[in-house]
Amino acid sequence: MRDPEKGSTYVCFGEFQEVDPPNKLVYTWSWEPPEMDLGRTLVTIEFQERGDATELVLTHEKFPTAEAASEHSKGWTGCLGVFAGYVESK
Repeated sequence: MRDPEKGSTYVCFGEFQEVDPPNKLVYTWSWEPPEMDLGRTLVTIEFQERGDATELVLTHEKFPTAEAASEHSKGWTGCLGVFAGYVESK
């Protein structure tokens, strides 16, 4: 992951815990230390049919602090906003 404002590169990794196509993905999320060593968190992405559309529900949990959860929420909001713009343009 790259931060264009800071010019920094961050590495994250994890393991799939549950793969249920086309409904759900669950995976661990960890940052490569020392940048953001928050331990292992858990991401759940659920896909729900809504007529001719699909709703994506993302839950990211098990953060060590409320501040870490808040920062990741901002990151996910930005990423999903870019993704939504891409999907809408197709």
